[in-house]
Amino acid sequence: MSLLLVLTASSFFLPQFLSFFLDRDTKSSSVLSYGKAFKLESYFHHQRRNNPIGSSIWLKSTTALIDKKPQYTLELADYYLNNNLQTKAIFWYEQAIKSGFDDARLSLSQLFFDQKNYQQTKTLLSPLVDYSHEDDAEKSLALLIKVALIEGDLAQVSTLVRALESINFQHALLAELEKFQVVQPVLTNSNTSNVFAIEGIDNVRSLDKGCVASIQFFATNFADLRYTQGLIEQISSGPLSKYSCFESVRYIPLNKLACFHEKDEAITCDEAIWQAYKKEIDTRFIGVMVPKGGAKVHNGIMYLDNDDTVDVFAHELAHLLGFIDEYSLPVNHSRCSQVQENAFAYNVAVLAKAYSGSQSAIREKVLGHLPWRSFIKDDTPIMTKEGNKWLIGTPDSYKAEVGLFASDTCQKISSAESVNLQAYKPLSKRTSLNYFELEFPLLYQRLLEKDSELFLMPSFHHNIDKALTH
Repeated sequence: MSLLLVLTASSFFLPQFLSFFLDRDTKSSSVLSYGKAFKLESYFHHQRRNNPIGSSIWLKSTTALIDKKPQYTLELADYYLNNNLQTKAIFWYEQAIKSGFDDARLSLSQLFFDQKNYQQTKTLLSPLVDYSHEDDAEKSLALLIKVALIEGDLAQVSTLVRALESINFQHALLAELEKFQVVQPVLTNSNTSNVFAIEGIDNVRSLDKGCVASIQFFATNFADLRYTQGLIEQISSGPLSKYSCFESVRYIPLNKLACFHEKDEAITCDEAIWQAYKKEIDTRFIGVMVPKGGAKVHNGIMYLDNDDTVDVFAHELAHLLGFIDEYSLPVNHSRCSQVQENAFAYNVAVLAKAYSGSQSAIREKVLGHLPWRSFIKDDTPIMTKEGNKWLIGTPDSYKAEVGLFASDTCQKISSAESVNLQAYKPLSKRTSLNYFELEFPLLYQRLLEKDSELFLMPSFHHNIDKALTH
């Protein structure tokens, strides 16, 4: 008869006996079975040590120990958060807070912040703004500042910034807020450190007047300020960098923009609001980064959202410089309603599909509409004979050349007057004006070099004038 069977006769000695072996990571199935049956603490610790983190046994064992080891609430919360199981993470962070682990407040508040639950974020963080615990206070104030920026509460931003500066005037967030012109340092006297005061949209330095497309970007929250600055840095290595220059990104509250589009609609905001700021903006164009909506350029204002990549950014920048989409414009777009009287973009011309008359005369007339005419070789055909008419377009056998190739720009035409129109582009291949990820071709760069202001969008002041007259 085994010692274990003998000892079962004494319930007094058995738990200690089992725990002795469990603490030494026994592999005995009998010991494990008895430990589980008696729900011994040592059994659950054994299972935590000897099973992978996140396994069902590990999770059950950790949960079983919560009463004895309340710090395990944090382990469970962190595990669920790291595995994107946010509902369970929230539950265990709340249990940790109830157990007295205030560190969980920061983790849970960050989780609520990421979920855009800003009221819960503020409620959780308030108890941590305790200057006797500077590290927690710094982290709490930094997150509360980001919430206040999102909500456009500049008075609260000012209060929180001053509180953070009083704890640590060298905090990295303060430097970034200064860089983005949310705040600026103000010397109260020669013997004091910097304190911070809220600024509006002002103090813009003058840009190089030789820059073709000067742009002042604005963003409505801290994350987007950073993201926009990153996009600008990325665009600096692209082919359009020599024609564009940017001021440092600046903050503007989202509610000031008065946007009224849905998430899946093109970004649309009240552009009359810029009337109040135009004296302090020293650029030709404005860029606006908002949390949601479809990217677009409207005259002198570029709109992006925080899901847009540098490829989308480059595409919209090309619009400001004078390039038009090579994918279909909206139904009955004004550019597709009639044969163009004058060229309106570097890369697209809207012409009649067919002409009658002398080939040479037609060729000269059509070439007169093309900004890229000087790049078309004399022996490259731009029309073919069909009956008594000449059909406009370069044959596929010349698709490697610069010529006249059908563009999708004006595919959505429904008016009777427009049925005989066609949009044409200089290259047969697709470009970044069709798909964001494709290249901005060398020909387009040469067209810009030839005359970089030929089709430049009007300044943002034009947007203000139009908004105020409607």
